[in-house]
Amino acid sequence: MARHAGRRRSQDRSGHAEPVWLLPPIDPSGHRPVHRRLLLRGQRGFGPARIESVNLCTACHPDLFYSYRREGAGTGRMISGIGFTVMLS
Repeated sequence: MARHAGRRRSQDRSGHAEPVWLLPPIDPSGHRPVHRRLLLRGQRGFGPARIESVNLCTACHPDLFYSYRREGAGTGRMISGIGFTVMLS
C-alpha cells in the first residue's frame, strides 16, 4: 500500500483505491485531539506571526514549479511541503 500524507490507500476487492485515514481529525467522542507538541511550539515562537506564504501560483509559473492542475489529473504526481528554519541567537 502506498502512503499519502497521513493516510494509506488500500484496494477493495474490485481493485479500486480507497483512502483509509490513519489519524482521524476527530476522536470517537466527537472531540478534536489536542496536539501538545504543536501547542508548545506555538508558545515558543512558531505562531502565526512567524509563518510566511510564498503566494505564487504553481500553474502560472511553469519555470519555477511543477503543477498538478496545469498538467492535468492524469500525471499521477502531486507534492506539497512545510519547511522550518532554525534561528540562532
